[in-house]
Amino acid sequence: MKLNGKKQEVTKDGKVEQNERDEKVRHDVRLEVVNRLLTNLDQQELYYTDSRTIARLVHEQLKLNSKALTLSEKEAFDGLDSKDIYILLSYRSSCC
Repeated sequence: MKLNGKKQEVTKDGKVEQNERDEKVRHDVRLEVVNRLLTNLDQQELYYTDSRTIARLVHEQLKLNSKALTLSEKEAFDGLDSKDIYILLSYRSSCC
């Protein structure tokens, strides 16, 4: 089943779940783009800068560089704000 152009699966109890594989791909695309933008920001000596500020700077870079992003990269960041990027950065830095 497709809903909003995305592949969906219907569970036995009738609930619609987003395909986990598609979400994993979207997450990987987001990490790749954020890492690429962080590489550009590292040159600005952000070592002691807090994560919220870095997330805001990454969000600004996404807006400025939107023409350089592919369609799938743009779709992966559609509707995300700096708070969402902050959360993505916090997952990225977590280690187990």
